[in-house]
Amino acid sequence: MTKKIHLTIGGASFDMELEEEFARAIEPELAHLFNLDGNNSVKRLLEAFFKKSYEVHELKRALQSTINKLN
Repeated sequence: MTKKIHLTIGGASFDMELEEEFARAIEPELAHLFNLDGNNSVKRLLEAFFKKSYEVHELKRALQSTINKLN
């Protein structure tokens, strides 16, 4: 099953259909990063993108460090 997530960025509305379990998991994070009921600026979108990109970068570094220790 899928679940629809709605965001408005720079005055443009977007409806994204996500796998239901993933949608339930990501919804609280989206609510923290964005105004789900109103408009969000493009700047806010970029800030969220860079924040999440940094988190992924740090997770990759930690994973690589763990792999190196296991080898």
